[in-house]
Amino acid sequence: FWTPGQAHFGNKQIMIVDLLKRLCWLSLVLAAVISCSKSAPPNGDVDQKRSADFANVAPPSRVVVIGPSSVETLFALGAGEFIVAVSDFCKDPRAVNLPRVGGQFDPNLERIAALNPDAVITQGSNPRLAELCEQLQILFISLNTDSVQSWLDEVKNMGELFHMQSSAQSLTD
Repeated sequence: FWTPGQAHFGNKQIMIVDLLKRLCWLSLVLAAVISCSKSAPPNGDVDQKRSADFANVAPPSRVVVIGPSSVETLFALGAGEFIVAVSDFCKDPRAVNLPRVGGQFDPNLERIAALNPDAVITQGSNPRLAELCEQLQILFISLNTDSVQSWLDEVKNMGELFHMQSSAQSLTD
């Protein structure tokens, strides 16, 4: 039996070591391929290219927001009246009477569907929620607000989505 530091290997030990090395490399390559091939949610993340499309779309009137910071952004824009439900973690006093629909990792899909929203805005992604939105033809917007610049982009995009560009501009100036 081979142990580290042993100078002599039998053929079986060499084949096993070689096989283990190949399996390690294969797993690394497979992990790299999987991480590079993750697709965006069906309706995609909001980015600057897509935000231009919002000018030709009627603003949503029934929005479920899963992400406390996005709730605050919408209220700051003046779009709070369109929010019909928020996540369990939303502490904004302006949303205290709104229904709760779970969180990013455990959204209550049945409750969300029953609210009949025309848009769902999340912080982060959730493939099950994205799939539900695609099936029900609900606009799905997955945001990743993890820096000042990404928040500025979020404000701009939400301003365009709700046709409140001047409010968005005043928030970011």
